[in-house]
Amino acid sequence: MKTFLYYWMFLRTYESTNITKYKRPRSHYKIIFNYFVSMKSQRRTIIISIVIFLLGVLLIIGLYGWFLKKQERVQKGLARPSFPYSDYTSSEWNSMFPQYLNENVKTTQSPEETHTKFLSALKKGDFDGAVKCCILPSKQKEIKTLLDSVQQKGMVNLMISDLSEIEKEINLDSIMTYTYISKKNGNEYQNTIKFIKDQNGVWLIESL
Repeated sequence: MKTFLYYWMFLRTYESTNITKYKRPRSHYKIIFNYFVSMKSQRRTIIISIVIFLLGVLLIIGLYGWFLKKQERVQKGLARPSFPYSDYTSSEWNSMFPQYLNENVKTTQSPEETHTKFLSALKKGDFDGAVKCCILPSKQKEIKTLLDSVQQKGMVNLMISDLSEIEKEINLDSIMTYTYISKKNGNEYQNTIKFIKDQNGVWLIESL
């Protein structure tokens, strides 16, 4: 830029002192024109590079979020452990668990009824009752610890709100999964609640 300014000052001085004798060569105008074109081209290149960089960052963030969501489903046994981590179909679940316990037991309490009882107990602040009525015995200690942690963080109402609406996802003879949307830091995440039918035909929550 300094070189250009020096050159411009020289032209102005040259013009003022020799205006009656000489005409400014047209090549000088061409040099100035080319300089501005070059500067404009450089700015355009910089802007395009920044846009490409930002798009790349957004793509990486989106792919990372997708990966975490898929890994959560893999850990819960709902999706395949290999890329692209697609969900198991109902027929595949049946083949994976052909003789699952209590599959022929008649239902006496549906997952929806268990879900309603669980939420009712949470709204009353009766965490012990919520665990005893609605959680699989082998998972009661784990879920109780989770509920205590939620209470300590003051997030019970948020948890109730997240669990208020569930949608059936997988329906097998003794296993059912439902999805629900949880909100965190202004973002929405899909989570899964899993029910197992016991020997009395009561569907109990295995995981949230």
